[in-house]
Amino acid sequence: MRSTLAFCALALTAASLAACGGGHRPPGPGASGADASGVCLLGAFSRQADGSVTRADLDAGIKAGFASADTNADGALDHGETARLNDAKTNTCDVTPFIDWSGTGLIGLDNYGARYLTAFDQADTNEDGVVTVVEMQTSVRKPPKPHREITPDPSV
Repeated sequence: MRSTLAFCALALTAASLAACGGGHRPPGPGASGADASGVCLLGAFSRQADGSVTRADLDAGIKAGFASADTNADGALDHGETARLNDAKTNTCDVTPFIDWSGTGLIGLDNYGARYLTAFDQADTNEDGVVTVVEMQTSVRKPPKPHREITPDPSV
């Protein structure tokens, strides 16, 4: 029974990642492969008829994806769960692996969701909490926010 549940969870994760590659909302006319990457990463989270992604859509999708990948339901992805998740991404448009940046051997919800939250914030150019398909298509061309310089102390 447990292996059946694990298989179902893995299948759900793979299906959600495949939706990213399937492109139920293809890029608009003239979009290049680079333009499509924002649609690939965020488009699977859309629950809106126009293909846009709200922050609520994103948050719910991140939590659902994490729960699906966390097959032992301990609140973290261990090496085996991470390996299965990364293997499921093979041959999809989202090929960047999940990595344990903390060095603990576990990936938490915050680490799992960080890439999607970063992509959302980068794409939400008008900062209205909604990323439209056009914003997804053009987000990869948006220059990063400039680094702020620290004003030197004249007394030093």
